[in-house]
Amino acid sequence: MTREDFIALGIGEELAQRAADEPWQPPVEGIGAKIMHFVGSRSLHPTGEKQLHITMQTLARHIGESRLNVSRQLHRWEAEGTVKMSRNLITLNVEL
Repeated sequence: MTREDFIALGIGEELAQRAADEPWQPPVEGIGAKIMHFVGSRSLHPTGEKQLHITMQTLARHIGESRLNVSRQLHRWEAEGTVKMSRNLITLNVEL
């Protein structure tokens, strides 16, 4: 086997391991749903206040969106009173 064959084999193995680590889930549609899914998958309780110590950039990276789109959605929710934001802290008052 050539060096390129070993590299391709390694990439294939890594992709297979990643797929095995995450149980199959249908794709989440919409940025608001992606944010709620992210929060819900990391919450112990489905109700009550949720605090995320995370930057918008990091949240955007985790859900596969741009920071600008995450910012727009969070500011919409802030105007509705669902979210409070401060530096590196996002507080949600929602039921998931």
